[in-house]
Amino acid sequence: MVKLTDIAKALGLNVSVVSRALNPNPDKNAVVKKETAELIRKTAAEMGYVPNRQAAFLGKGRGATIFCYLPDVSTRLINDLMFGITEEAGRENFPVNFFFGKNIDDFKKFLNHGKRLPHTGLITFPPGKMSSEMQELFQQYYEKCSNILFLNTISNAPNTAEIFADIPTLNIDDCYGGMLVGKHLMQCKCDEFLMIGEVRQRAIFAERERGFAEYLQANGRESRKISFAEFEVFDFVKGRKYGIFADSDYVALNTYPIFAHKNLILGKDIFLVGFDDIFYSRISNPSLTTVHQPTRLEGHVAVRKMINMIFGKTEKSETLKPFLCLRESTNGNRPDPEHLEQEDCLR
Repeated sequence: MVKLTDIAKALGLNVSVVSRALNPNPDKNAVVKKETAELIRKTAAEMGYVPNRQAAFLGKGRGATIFCYLPDVSTRLINDLMFGITEEAGRENFPVNFFFGKNIDDFKKFLNHGKRLPHTGLITFPPGKMSSEMQELFQQYYEKCSNILFLNTISNAPNTAEIFADIPTLNIDDCYGGMLVGKHLMQCKCDEFLMIGEVRQRAIFAERERGFAEYLQANGRESRKISFAEFEVFDFVKGRKYGIFADSDYVALNTYPIFAHKNLILGKDIFLVGFDDIFYSRISNPSLTTVHQPTRLEGHVAVRKMINMIFGKTEKSETLKPFLCLRESTNGNRPDPEHLEQEDCLR
């Protein structure tokens, strides 16, 4: 393992100078010349230097570990988010502990548990609803661990962002995703536009639905919003092309048997788009055009923001843009699940 003394010896510098140059949060009164600092960082990278985060933080009476509390749901979205977090944390040599929960009681248990364990910060989805008791408990946790980053508050808990306005958030722009769907279905020259989904999920999917409806309206077209039950008995007119936006891939894939029963062909009579890019949307027959939420990138950005906060920098809230994967359900190409980077996309 390369040590600071090895780098100092290679450059003929004092160890303290090397230490200051490699410190993400150096003493303002101990400045290293820009040229020297750049040389030290370059040499450290070439020699394969990896900082010992645990030793550095334990020396200050703290733990280097980043905590992540995520929903206990096995989906592509959560899996990619975990991959992104671990990849970026690994590059920066920060250990990560993951915790999972299904409801507000699980989150309470985590907060009480987390208050007792040394760590540097928390990356989490906030609970959907915060009671006054929950707010007080979270505030106690926040006072002990001030480095907190919220994920996906817009679609999960917009009220949380208002309650804890000083906590930075990282979101994916669902509204922009819905806009991409509207743009693509108009390019497909559809005659009529429908938006379907489960009524009980409308609050979660409101932004993606809004983006779709507003884009069409801004371009002189209207969309009709119906429930899945209404969709099952919808009277499709032969010869008309329907552009249909299902507010999740699960809803979209559940329409396949209905179209087959009505002898309607996806990509010809029906142009169907989902949202989330779950694994099944890639291997369904036909494959499903869908909005891809870049949760792996979200994991990378979340860790970079958290590390900046750990070293005393102020982070602002940020929104990442999704993109649309063009597949067979709108007359696109079938994807290769092993090489998704080669897909046709609308950004």
